[in-house]
Amino acid sequence: MSDWYYATKQNERLGPVPDGELLRLNEAGELEGTGLVWRSGMQDWTPFHNVAGKLIGQQQGSDEAVEVAICAHSGRVLPRGEMVPYGDVLIAAEHKDAFVQKLMETGDEDVADPEDFVYVGFWWRFLGYFLDALIKGAAGMLCFVPYFIVAVTMNPEDIEPDSMSGPIIGLVIAYGVGVLGSIGVSVFYHTWMVGKHGGEVGKKVIGAIVVDSEGRKLTYGKAFLRWLAKIPLNAFLIQFLIPYILVVVLIALTFAASFSSDDPTIATGAIFLALLVAPVLFGIFSFGFWMAGRDPEKRTLHDRICGTRVIRINTNAG
Repeated sequence: MSDWYYATKQNERLGPVPDGELLRLNEAGELEGTGLVWRSGMQDWTPFHNVAGKLIGQQQGSDEAVEVAICAHSGRVLPRGEMVPYGDVLIAAEHKDAFVQKLMETGDEDVADPEDFVYVGFWWRFLGYFLDALIKGAAGMLCFVPYFIVAVTMNPEDIEPDSMSGPIIGLVIAYGVGVLGSIGVSVFYHTWMVGKHGGEVGKKVIGAIVVDSEGRKLTYGKAFLRWLAKIPLNAFLIQFLIPYILVVVLIALTFAASFSSDDPTIATGAIFLALLVAPVLFGIFSFGFWMAGRDPEKRTLHDRICGTRVIRINTNAG
């Protein structure tokens, strides 16, 4: 038998190690049941719990695989006979009291067994995120209503050359209010929806839910941290990119009118530049999202940082 390679919680690939070392790592909590392992002859990396039964059986001197499960408290793989049930999950006997205490303190809710995880693919996640972007974009644009009012009603004749006149200051303040408001919309939307319902509207539409590595529903605190980890995508892509084109168009039209109402060159150039630059910036700042296309568990950068997974809601059914 060839030796094994395994992935740490930080997604560092280590090895090779023999069968016994893989089991020791699991017992020490360094390799959880959902951790990925691989050895020569396998097509792809697979969660450790898929191979643990065979390895434990061999350790016990049997050619038959032992029926195993993942402890909902420690994440370790153990024979089912050594575990005790608690609701829909199994816990190692020595961890039962600690698990109950943690449940009472945090109110963690188990949604799925990690053994039954069915990860949502990249393009489905992209569709869900696009739907969420439309919802947040529409709500966020309401925050820019004061800006639009100031921009439309501003009289170019009131703008003094080479000075920060009143209309310009008002325009800047209104834009700042719009940006802060749209960020607030995004924070509330992701934190409340994920903490309360397990996923945003987009994920509900595609039949997905966000859980931690042990299949538990996220707390509001962790839902907020997950949003925070998406800053390269959220703070730029949603809070900036969506109003970006509209704002540049309005500014271009405003300044074009102030210079020459008969010459649309400035406005046309600014609009063209905005439309040209936006897709390039989209690709750069959304790099963390594209990672899901190459990850066996379809994790984005924020999933890796927060230890979360996006899975099908009815995982136990299939």
